[in-house]
Amino acid sequence: MLGDLGQERGLVIREQGISTVLQDISNKVADGKRIR
Repeated sequence: MLGDLGQERGLVIREQGISTVLQDISNKVADGKRIR
């Protein structure tokens, strides 16, 4: 039980990290379009 909870928490953290990275990329792309 405890091991499963730890795995689920790890997956959530990983998903949050991926989403923040995607947000950073999209923000940089938006900034690049503004500069042009």
